[in-house]
Amino acid sequence: MKQRCIKGKKFTWMDIVLFTARFTTVHHHSRHKGQKNQHCAKSLASGFTVLVLTLLPAIAMSAPTPTQEPHWINPCDLPDPFEDFNNPPPIPPQELLKQVIQTSNIAKKHARDVKDEFVREKFQDATFDVDYMRQEWLPEVPRATFEHFKSMNVSEAYKKSYEYMQFYAVGIEEMKFDQILYPESEGNFKDEFQNLQNHARPVLCRLHLGIIVMKIKQNPDVMRKVMEEEYRDIEQESKRNLRDFLILRDYVETITYIWELFTYLLENRPT
Repeated sequence: MKQRCIKGKKFTWMDIVLFTARFTTVHHHSRHKGQKNQHCAKSLASGFTVLVLTLLPAIAMSAPTPTQEPHWINPCDLPDPFEDFNNPPPIPPQELLKQVIQTSNIAKKHARDVKDEFVREKFQDATFDVDYMRQEWLPEVPRATFEHFKSMNVSEAYKKSYEYMQFYAVGIEEMKFDQILYPESEGNFKDEFQNLQNHARPVLCRLHLGIIVMKIKQNPDVMRKVMEEEYRDIEQESKRNLRDFLILRDYVETITYIWELFTYLLENRPT
């Protein structure tokens, strides 16, 4: 049984369940005998939901630790898939959608600020036109139209959004790595790109959690190899800056798309 560590304390997911069960014992005994099991099940599910959603920010926003797999493969650092029990207490779909909306909105605003600062620092002409250019290894996000959103269901939204975010996590990681590899570059953005990664991870975490809880069959995980060496091994600073700008520009577009898509799904979800 795997252990997880938050703020110096190790625990398993079964520990969480047992803690929540003990927490609901007082309520359990306050009911009539015939209502005990039903009330305990509801209290356990409710308590688990609150506890998981409370712990996730601490997990997802914590400083990354060395692992053998990329952080975007298991962004919440959860057992896979909730190995301590086969049927985890459900988190309401509406709450899962809200969590994606909230985290993607924060990430969107932060990414836009980083992109604008990067342009001011790295390019003399902030209005330069490279709309025709893109990183070919990155996926193209559909246009955010009412017709497109109407054609999407919740399962497909989670699958595609998680895949999109994994692609950009690959790119952001390389951007940050190059800031360390080339410290002599003017206007080093190592901290900004680290914060960009920190803001993307909670979005990845909420998307992954929704996939697990709703038992959605996700697309294969995106691995580092999708970004080939020709996009990584760039010694000329001006070319690296152009690559980083293109990733930033399209990342802002993608995270905005995810925010708008999940906002639409929440507002138009059948009641």
